[in-house]
Amino acid sequence: ALHSLPKKRRRVAVFLPHPYLGGTLNMVKLLAKMIREGSKERDDEVEVVFAHLDSGVYSPTDFEDLKKHGIQLRRFKWKKINEYQLNEIQALQGFEVRVRSGHFALPVDGATDFLDCDFWMMGTDRLDEPLAPLRPYVLFAHDYLQRYFPDLMPDWYERPFIQTAREAIA
Repeated sequence: ALHSLPKKRRRVAVFLPHPYLGGTLNMVKLLAKMIREGSKERDDEVEVVFAHLDSGVYSPTDFEDLKKHGIQLRRFKWKKINEYQLNEIQALQGFEVRVRSGHFALPVDGATDFLDCDFWMMGTDRLDEPLAPLRPYVLFAHDYLQRYFPDLMPDWYERPFIQTAREAIA
């Protein structure tokens, strides 16, 4: 008799892109918990990785609630890469390389750099450079003050957010 191969377990990385505390931290943690619990309810247990900056801002107790839900924690740092480095990583990953220009933000965890995750969720859109498009990702954009006060933020400030949003699947 033929045995079916076990279904590959999917892994989602939920990123807290800056060392936020308070409401933003709680919202991104809640997002990770919702993904984990929702997948369990569907009998499709997705592994969830919560990625936070290695900044020294957090204490071990800040993430105890995530561990109780079986969510893996990973510290990371942002690495600024150029288009040649991005294209090299894309080629090694089997992507169709698209010529781009500029610099990109790569999350670096000292091991797989989250390339072992199938999907990335950015808890906010606040990145200093556009996100390196190496996995499909969703971008959470909170309210933009610049909608109400257009002169508040200069163009160079918004450029990484807009470019990252354009590459997101949602």
